[in-house]
Amino acid sequence: KNRPGYLIRVIVDRDKAIETAKRLMKETGTLGVRIIDIKRIKANREVKEINYMGEKVKVKVSDIDGCIISKKPEYEDLKKIAKKYNKPLKDIYNEVKKIL
Repeated sequence: KNRPGYLIRVIVDRDKAIETAKRLMKETGTLGVRIIDIKRIKANREVKEINYMGEKVKVKVSDIDGCIISKKPEYEDLKKIAKKYNKPLKDIYNEVKKIL
């Protein structure tokens, strides 16, 4: 019948799936919603602090089975330092990444 089709994906906790599907049906008028349960594994996450130019910077460290997969400095901390020292945020980020 040449009607357009739309795909809407919603990620919710299992206990909210039915409630969310009903809301979606009421709001859009769709006659059916597929609910798919997907497993998810997550890396362990920890926040550490480092000292950079006398300032504290929070760093999010992620690991899987004890193997570090990511170290990311907190944006707001870097922004504050960049503003304080009148340096580009990108430069502060790159300098902090070197010491991680």
